[in-house]
Amino acid sequence: MADSRLAKWYITAELIALRTILGLTEAGLANLLGVSPGTIRNWESGKTVPLRSVAKDIGQMAGVEQSRIDFLCFVIDNYKVPGLVANLHTRNVRMVEQAERTYGYIFKFEPEYVPGPLQLSGYQDEVLPNSKDGRTESRKRRIARGKVLKDRVGGPRVELLIGYNALRHLRFMTHWDRQIEALLEASERENWEIRVIDGLHRGSRGGFERYIPAGHISAGPGFVYTESLDQSRYLEDEQTLGWYDELRRAIWEPAKPIREIFSGGIQLLA
Repeated sequence: MADSRLAKWYITAELIALRTILGLTEAGLANLLGVSPGTIRNWESGKTVPLRSVAKDIGQMAGVEQSRIDFLCFVIDNYKVPGLVANLHTRNVRMVEQAERTYGYIFKFEPEYVPGPLQLSGYQDEVLPNSKDGRTESRKRRIARGKVLKDRVGGPRVELLIGYNALRHLRFMTHWDRQIEALLEASERENWEIRVIDGLHRGSRGGFERYIPAGHISAGPGFVYTESLDQSRYLEDEQTLGWYDELRRAIWEPAKPIREIFSGGIQLLA
């Protein structure tokens, strides 16, 4: 069975990112690790994959969060199996974050929640389940993801599809109007479009995210990210991607632009 192209892309992208944090050249990192510069080049080009212990050492030297190191080690352990599957203990959106920084086309369908990068702190504290359990790192990362998407130069085409239930839930926020205003503002960004879908439809069973390189050279292969109660999956085989693309088009077409939903003002949810 062929190695996962997506996993190998993530390993190389993350190793380069960690070296950048350390402020080292390939030769400098090689000297620190006691290997040749050619070994570093092979890791960062995807020709070879470092041992998980070496990746762990690099992450610790860079001073990044333990969850980031753990996910890199998880991918290294599982890169030989296309379609990464992570259980509750290893589930992480680090690969999604990397894709948000590099891919040219991003589609997110969230039937019950406001998409993570657009969540205000009030939403995270008052609406999300278990949001008050001290997951400060997660909240900071969502805010950082939103800033990355907003500030990308020559940014991607972003299509966000939100279920109407996600808007109904905003009534639990003290300042729900601010979250609505943030969504409306995001819908006006260049190359962005946010739509809302209600009722039963082909996507009613759950959300997913689709990432397509779209000519961006630092991006990896196209993939779909999905979550269930006990696991997350990174799907990359062409047939499955084709099925998800059919679904994406089927639920996007009947949805209404969010600006149209709130054409009468944000008092709609009052």
